[in-house]
Amino acid sequence: MSPYYLSIVDKKLELSQKLYDGHLGGSFYDALLIILSVLSATSSNLWKDKKIDKKRFVELLIRYNTTEYDFSDISIFIMHQKEPDFLSKEQHNYFFNKCNFLDTKIYTGSDVDVKEADVLFQWPKIKLKELRKFSYASLFYDEIRSFLIHEYSVSDFASIYPMSQRNVFVSYVNCLHNKCEVRHQICFHFDILLNIVKNIAQNVATIDKLPLELPQKWWIDGAEK
Repeated sequence: MSPYYLSIVDKKLELSQKLYDGHLGGSFYDALLIILSVLSATSSNLWKDKKIDKKRFVELLIRYNTTEYDFSDISIFIMHQKEPDFLSKEQHNYFFNKCNFLDTKIYTGSDVDVKEADVLFQWPKIKLKELRKFSYASLFYDEIRSFLIHEYSVSDFASIYPMSQRNVFVSYVNCLHNKCEVRHQICFHFDILLNIVKNIAQNVATIDKLPLELPQKWWIDGAEK
């Protein structure tokens, strides 16, 4: 990537920050659209092919994010809510009991979410490709990117307004669903997300020759990190 790439990204992210702060009548939705466009454009420049948009978007988040915040972490809440039969009741309870789960508590990702290795250690027969559908990277694409691009909103499993002011990558918003069920919506905190995108751009900028060869197997399909 040329130095021009970084200069463009810096300008776009600066605009994103201003929109998030409310300048020009902006909102988190507007700010996030810019972040998503930067990530999508970057991934499409790295890997050229048809019908791989999600694969390369997720690959970018996994391969070129070198911050302490890990997009490969597994969201136990979203897994349980979207596919309650993916793990047995006993398996779900194993993770929820570890965090002293309460419906009324405000959770961060570090409170309840796990590394995929933790899941596989307990239940090695789980297919990695299926488990990674609940990774932060996959959920960021499915529940936020796709909805925001096409509907200017996020899915019912996500939120852009955190209930926690803690300096964390992910937290969960408690939302009443169907009048009696509490749903825990995943929320990616803007400040950290912005820094992650800067980090990804800096790492991508060191690549000399583009496009890259397509992976024999994408991370989202079960490849090693």
